[in-house]
Amino acid sequence: MLMLAVIVVVIPQYSDYRARAQTDFWLLQLGATKQAIAAKAISAGALSASGMGVPVPVIKGKNQPDLAEVRPDGVIFLQGGIDGQFVAVIPSLQGGGVTWRCIGGSAVAVRRQCRVAS
Repeated sequence: MLMLAVIVVVIPQYSDYRARAQTDFWLLQLGATKQAIAAKAISAGALSASGMGVPVPVIKGKNQPDLAEVRPDGVIFLQGGIDGQFVAVIPSLQGGGVTWRCIGGSAVAVRRQCRVAS
């Protein structure tokens, strides 16, 4: 009976870990896309068209999201994966530079700074 209890607890935690690791991997792959958006935003002095013409991020490997999208305003959306994770990476133009924040869905599938407050 103890073995069954351990399996019931461990398997969901392992799945949560895998989903979070997958989402972290996606976020690490956004460097070139974020740089392109930031360069356009800084040059124009606005975010309104900073994502136009910026290619969708290429996320290599077997852990690709089902959806990767760059919106005209520079927001990057990623969705899919093991648990259907969703993350939006949002730029802000401040003091001549671009800062980024992320928001995401499931508290177990995204890093702490991306979690939507409940």
